[in-house]
Amino acid sequence: MEDRSKRRAFIRSTAAVAAGALAGSTMSVPASAAVTAKAQSPSKGARFREALKQPFHAPVIESVLQARLCELEGFPLVCVSGQAPSRALGIPDVGLITMTDLLNHAGTIAANVDVPVLADVEDGKGTASHVYRTIQLFERAGMAGILIEDADLLPHMGAPKGDLVTMAQMVDKIHASVDARRDPSFVIVVASVGLRESRTMNEVMERAAAYEEAGADAFWFPGLPLQDNPKAAAVVKKPLMSTDGTLAQLKDAKVAFAAILDFGTISLGAVRRALQELRTTGSVQNATREALPREIFRQLDRSQEVRDRSRKYNVIK
Repeated sequence: MEDRSKRRAFIRSTAAVAAGALAGSTMSVPASAAVTAKAQSPSKGARFREALKQPFHAPVIESVLQARLCELEGFPLVCVSGQAPSRALGIPDVGLITMTDLLNHAGTIAANVDVPVLADVEDGKGTASHVYRTIQLFERAGMAGILIEDADLLPHMGAPKGDLVTMAQMVDKIHASVDARRDPSFVIVVASVGLRESRTMNEVMERAAAYEEAGADAFWFPGLPLQDNPKAAAVVKKPLMSTDGTLAQLKDAKVAFAAILDFGTISLGAVRRALQELRTTGSVQNATREALPREIFRQLDRSQEVRDRSRKYNVIK
């Protein structure tokens, strides 16, 4: 009995020493390594903010391959609109998609590209409490930022005029967005859509000033002519987004970037022309001349990476 007691005491003491050594190790080495890694690799939000220093174009895309093509062509940001999951599901863009639909679609794109992604979350899909969770989920999914608007997005089903949430409600949503993000570089772009909904410029600017004070990082004013953006810039003093304009025009209008539509319908137009050619001539010879070169497509689908990895693990020879 005495020998067993001594043995148990020895094992307990040895385990305690080992645990202490491991604890000391985890408290020192990983912490410094994490700091170094963070310093070497700016977050996607930080890269988005850096890009805002000079005017640029950001294509609005609908798939991973489209996003990779933008990356290959050197664009600093891609945008995923609320239209993208609607089109993927074959339904109209009238507010029928859920936050999960938006998250799954934009998250799949963000997870498969290195270029920063700005995701449209429409109205945040509910109250300020819903927005808080929305921001957490989209940030965890790898987004560089989100676009949230002050429209009341109850489905209008084609009604000619929508409505806005109250200014106080939108301010609370922005506060929730700021509080929810873990990376302070995560970008919160606010679409103040009052002009689109027949509100006055004074009301829109009053709202924008309140949104800026609440913590919005950038703004988009749908319905505001490009040349009138300097008026808005004087109020919010934050980067502005538009949906058109050359780089020179953006600079003159004090606009940081333009989200350029609509590569989804451009792609569909190319498919339609090919189908019409097939129906009338029995071939797609002309359309094929405009098709993406095979070597570029292979870069986009990363087939060579899969082959190399398969050889590494002896899946193929």
